[in-house]
Amino acid sequence: MPSSIAIPKNYLEKVNNEYKLVDVVKDYIKDLYKFINNYKSVWNWHVVDFYMKDCWYDEKIFPTEWRLLKDCTLDEILRMTSLHEVKEEWPESLKNYIHLTKEISLIRNPELINLDNHFTIEDINKNILIGMNPKKIYEVKILAALINKVAKSNHINNILDIGAGQAYLSSVLAYQHNLRVLGVDCDQIQICGASTRNEYIKRALAFNSKKNENDGNYNDENYSTNENENENENKSDSNEKEKQIGKLYMCNRLVTENDTFASLIEEITKHEEIIDPKESWLTCGLHACGDLTPSMIKLFLKGNSNAFVGIGCCYNLLTEEDHDNNEKGFPLSEFSNENGFQLGPAAKMIACQVTPKWITQKSSIGETFKKHFYRALLQVIIFENHLLPEEEEVENHIVIGRMRKQHMKSFKAYATEALQRLHVPIEKIESLPFESYVEKYQHRQGEIIAAWALRTLISNAIESLILTDRWLFFQEQSRILQESTQNQCIDTHLFPLFDQVTSPRNMVFIAIKKTQAKKPKNF
Repeated sequence: MPSSIAIPKNYLEKVNNEYKLVDVVKDYIKDLYKFINNYKSVWNWHVVDFYMKDCWYDEKIFPTEWRLLKDCTLDEILRMTSLHEVKEEWPESLKNYIHLTKEISLIRNPELINLDNHFTIEDINKNILIGMNPKKIYEVKILAALINKVAKSNHINNILDIGAGQAYLSSVLAYQHNLRVLGVDCDQIQICGASTRNEYIKRALAFNSKKNENDGNYNDENYSTNENENENENKSDSNEKEKQIGKLYMCNRLVTENDTFASLIEEITKHEEIIDPKESWLTCGLHACGDLTPSMIKLFLKGNSNAFVGIGCCYNLLTEEDHDNNEKGFPLSEFSNENGFQLGPAAKMIACQVTPKWITQKSSIGETFKKHFYRALLQVIIFENHLLPEEEEVENHIVIGRMRKQHMKSFKAYATEALQRLHVPIEKIESLPFESYVEKYQHRQGEIIAAWALRTLISNAIESLILTDRWLFFQEQSRILQESTQNQCIDTHLFPLFDQVTSPRNMVFIAIKKTQAKKPKNF
């Protein structure tokens, strides 16, 4: 299957024999970047400045006709943000912005992709699910089934799971889908937890298998060896396969783009069977944070891995400049770099927001809005009362940190805790007229709710830019590979895999190295 990407339908319709998909995607990236920058004033402000600089009433930030949003109910704001619903009486400029934030973003609904036609999702043995919450079970069940399909369709038995954590995905791939998996994570605590969990799973599966043998009753849901997986293979072939699959190894190390498959595999050969790094491998990762996903992509491109399946997250941790002998995490594509596309900290943080989920979490979102109101109001108090030394009264240096639930019961409780963290003398704190400030600004809380919702609406568009840049990077590398080898290329697919409300970072990449003379199957 040729490369594909879940760009909006109106862009996909432009693809023809003369105007290739990659050309359309370049136009799409340009339009995304233009849209994001056209509305930069709407999202590129900080909550601490909101009342200090009167952001809501600054026409350079929010158009005057948008101010009616401050009088909307919380339900109306949530429906606008999660469902892109608008009211007829709203100004056209506002309705257009809300509409475009949805229409210009990548398709995020997996039901529109017809995934059921490509792979089968099976129930997972309950012993393998130990330690997983419902969200993780949902994600791992689907992603593992997809990885298994890609691996088996391309004759791959070896999986490299980068950023494996507690090995939730790794264990399902190994013990449910009978693949040989090397799970890698830089956190020693995670690796220790994964190893303990792995031993428990192996004991539980072995016990159930032995019990079924004694009972003379084999149960499909319980683990067994792989002897009968391919009935057409002779016994020696089956025994050889049994040595190669259905195993999980854990490795504690940081993975960078400068690593090689040989160096990673060398970590486990000293205490387990010899694994040939020249064998076929699939590189995968579920919600690999920040620059780890770009590093995984580059490791796949230059290594012996034949396939890649990955879902990234934590865009706020992406670097936009080269550092410590590692290249930046965004942008990746030559096209984006040549055009000077940059995002900055605020945009990357917004890309992590989950607006479709807001309407299902009215209570928690209400608390979030209250937190923003409190923080903006605290900034007014700090500056009007000169509570910090002059050299510290620079908003970027005033860091409060996370607040416990008990500190959110009232503004006084919040402000008292925050100011104590800033080492303001207690006698000065106790003299402050907190209630007077609340009374003065309470009627303006709707402003910050509306402003924050408008700011966050653009999150899917920013995430779409990051993801589409990665897809284009794969295409550029495929062209380079094809030019250098004459018969090899990389097919890359980007589409929604999870329900976005259940799992917000739901876009999956599949990349498969192909030899054109002998085309491997795709998922």
